[in-house]
Amino acid sequence: MRPICAVLCLGLAASCHRVTPVAVEPQPSASSAPNRVLPLAFTNVTLIDGSGSPPRTGTTVIVSGGRVSGIFATGSRALPENARVVDLAGKFLLPGFIDAHVHITYPFTTRPRQDSILTFLFHGGITSVRDMAGDVVALSALKQTARAPSAAWPQIYYSVIMAGAEFLRTDRRTVPVAHGMTPGEAPWLRAINDSTDIPLAIEVARWTGATAIKLYAELPASLVAKLSDEAHRQGLKVWSHSAIIPARPSDAVAAGVDVLSHGDVMVLEGNDTMPATLAGWNSARRYAAVPVESPAITRLLEQMARRGTILEPTLYVIRRSGARMRQDTTRRALWPMEDWSYALTRRAQGLGVPVVAGTDLMGWPATDSLPYIHDEMELLVSKAGFSPLQAITAATLNGARSIGIEKDYGTVAVGKVADFVILRSDPTVDIRNTRTVDLIVKEGEVHNRTWPGALSSQAR
Repeated sequence: MRPICAVLCLGLAASCHRVTPVAVEPQPSASSAPNRVLPLAFTNVTLIDGSGSPPRTGTTVIVSGGRVSGIFATGSRALPENARVVDLAGKFLLPGFIDAHVHITYPFTTRPRQDSILTFLFHGGITSVRDMAGDVVALSALKQTARAPSAAWPQIYYSVIMAGAEFLRTDRRTVPVAHGMTPGEAPWLRAINDSTDIPLAIEVARWTGATAIKLYAELPASLVAKLSDEAHRQGLKVWSHSAIIPARPSDAVAAGVDVLSHGDVMVLEGNDTMPATLAGWNSARRYAAVPVESPAITRLLEQMARRGTILEPTLYVIRRSGARMRQDTTRRALWPMEDWSYALTRRAQGLGVPVVAGTDLMGWPATDSLPYIHDEMELLVSKAGFSPLQAITAATLNGARSIGIEKDYGTVAVGKVADFVILRSDPTVDIRNTRTVDLIVKEGEVHNRTWPGALSSQAR
């Protein structure tokens, strides 16, 4: 393994020299060290813990060493000695939101723009992200910076792409992130065929610091199964497009993938035959002919529920795409896509399929005041029939499950990492109130919502 490891390390090192010059890193505040030493008491708050349990009014949450060390009714116990008290009367404490589908390095291709989108996401209440394919060299460096509790960025968990050689050769997005390597040969842009040494490909992918492999396109069911088995054996998650054409959604579920992305693509499960390549996927979608109550879609959702396969429907990006399609009479067959996707997500939830909130678009720091995760939660409620608590769980606990970090993140519970968002208004009354972000807490460090603005880690 030594020669291959050396080649990979040299390739990564050489690539780093071609990355856009680094902007100024977020710097810890002067109060950063003391904040990690003394206990922190959030008092008089309404706790919405992310598990789906009802809100708990008049609650105190104690944080010590970056983790939750106590949760109790305010006044029922003495506070720890020397605790710094943050009185949150009238406010609501939730787990930090997780956007389970982002692309930090595309179209945000320069380091200053990457800094900007990460700061934007964080100040919108997002404390972790699942990056679904991008520039792994850049993401590795960004991930290291994001680890600091004082850095006003979400934690970053990223994937490497595994797909057919033709897709990686022809997709215009691959060359800019290959860093001089040939797409299909780079460890994070890996072409897979029947002759690939899959255990070695997964091992090299793991060396990049990735959390998961992403199965993208043009892979048959047999290779999807081999890749999924080996990735899990080596401790990586498997994130997948709903259809890895020519593999079906049900092929991916049978292979044991952890998450299927894009609910609209699941309509292909109802086709008698699958397109041979990704180029044919648009014309192959037949929403009018494959209702969500059809036997094929019902079997697929029941299969997902049995196996615990997570659905990431990406409703916000589907709504945007649907609006564009309805302006084009030549794409009339795709006009039902938006309503079909809402109905699919509603039915998936009813059948017990875990659903996670991911946006794919994130938002635009130059024009938006908040990231689109809030729109995604609103659509889950207004269009897919979720309760506000269920939508919050999709953006917290289920987000953590999709990444594999639920032991430490995703809910507010004793022993878990203290990643919180503090809201001014009750999101269980109106899911749109997730937008009333007041404070963000990252591993016990309190950050004022200062977007646009500088980092602040001082408790009120």
